[in-house]
Amino acid sequence: QLTVDSNYLNYIESNYSDNVDRYNSLLSSATRIENKDWTVKVDDTSYRLHTNVTNMKSDLRQFLRIKDTPLVNIDIKNSQPFCSILLLTDPSKTIQFATDTELREILKTIQIDKSADVLKYIDLVVSGTFYEHIMIELEKDGISLTRDQAKKETLRWLFRHNTDPVSLLSRQIRNKFISEFPTVHNYFSLLRGNNNTSDKYSNYCRFAILLQRIESYMVLELIVKQIMKEYPKTALLTIHDSIMTLYTTSLPPILSIINTTILSFIGYKPTLSLN
Repeated sequence: QLTVDSNYLNYIESNYSDNVDRYNSLLSSATRIENKDWTVKVDDTSYRLHTNVTNMKSDLRQFLRIKDTPLVNIDIKNSQPFCSILLLTDPSKTIQFATDTELREILKTIQIDKSADVLKYIDLVVSGTFYEHIMIELEKDGISLTRDQAKKETLRWLFRHNTDPVSLLSRQIRNKFISEFPTVHNYFSLLRGNNNTSDKYSNYCRFAILLQRIESYMVLELIVKQIMKEYPKTALLTIHDSIMTLYTTSLPPILSIINTTILSFIGYKPTLSLN
């Protein structure tokens, strides 16, 4: 029942006519849905579900329709940092998602000090204002970033290997994280590891994979299955850390399921945004 509103053609003509590669990419992703040429695959690394919708550029998803009805996207704000809360509060719960023996051993034995910076980190992430906080703090040092830039730099801090960035700006931003969240930074650095192996399951990439696996499990195995159990006729599409569905009377109970499920799994209620 998934279709694309024909107005997407006017949209890409107006916005991407001077960018041939982007124009063709958008046109191709929409045409594949029109032709019912589906892609559905769960990758072996992060366990993420990849479909026509996840592969579609975000600004084109506004034209997706089910029974000619637009969809609403339910987004878990700062999802990757939010999933990292579990590593700070109950790391043993994440052992099943670890990629190598060393990482499993760390998660099994680590004791996290609930210091002030850990509690501050958790509070900012739960409130959905972590990226905004980073923007404000960096502004004090004369570094002006948009929210998207602050998010990008935060994810770089989370997932980059444990060496100083080459870029001066990235180095300044990383030092800001270290000074404000020292306990969090030291622990996440331990999870990233320091070896130089090319094996992504053992080197610094293992931390990113760990968080993506936690996120995938939370969304696909817990949230979606619970929604389908209680509301089996619900139309759902997942985009890794968000869920698209129809804006109907079933939306409030779906939001309730998402909140309740995440609260049970992570231990904190998330901040959700609808767009």
